[in-house]
Amino acid sequence: MLSTALRQLVVDLQRGERLTSNRVVISCQHSLTAKRVPTLLQGMPLERDGIYVRLRSANRDECVAMLLSRQADVAIVYRVPSDTEAVGADFLEQITIGTDRMIPVYNAPLPALSQGNPRGGKLPIVTYPTGVFLGQVMAREVLPQLNPALHPVPKVETALTLAAAEMAAIGIGVAWVPESLAHDRLASGALVDLSADLPAYDLQVIAMRVQGTPNTAEGILWSQLQQTAQS
Repeated sequence: MLSTALRQLVVDLQRGERLTSNRVVISCQHSLTAKRVPTLLQGMPLERDGIYVRLRSANRDECVAMLLSRQADVAIVYRVPSDTEAVGADFLEQITIGTDRMIPVYNAPLPALSQGNPRGGKLPIVTYPTGVFLGQVMAREVLPQLNPALHPVPKVETALTLAAAEMAAIGIGVAWVPESLAHDRLASGALVDLSADLPAYDLQVIAMRVQGTPNTAEGILWSQLQQTAQS
């Protein structure tokens, strides 16, 4: 009985080691989880050796915190191009894997933006909390670039870009969302891109991991991300 139990223990330990080696945990911003990350995973051989991916969606700071506390193997987040300082640059690997654009969207053109209306007017908007990344981008980079004749009037605040896009689609206010997230609704006409009249802002998509010896799944994912960065 003892020998049987010991053999089973060895089998269980080997199974646990294999599962750990074949698992990769990705922390990514909410707006990237919906569109960009699934596309990135298309080229990863998930059928090989039982590899599987766990996605943990959170705000940007939480994604980085999960990476630094080793609750995630890779973090995929947005960065503003002017931010050249990497978090923990001495022990993090970082690559730029794509670009995006924070654009203003609404369910129809707005009369207040018409060139024939020099007086401007009130601009209903959907805002983000100032404590989240996109809220900071709006406060620092977007709203200061508005035409002074326009007076932004916050209607709804949400930390979720999907919710912001929905608020714009039903006419509550103009929302600034990543273009990749709004792509399908822009194509269908459910949303209108207002960046010809309102400020937009370019974003970088970056991947980060802690330096060291990766497990099998993390190594495969990182190689896939490097190929994406080079293409």
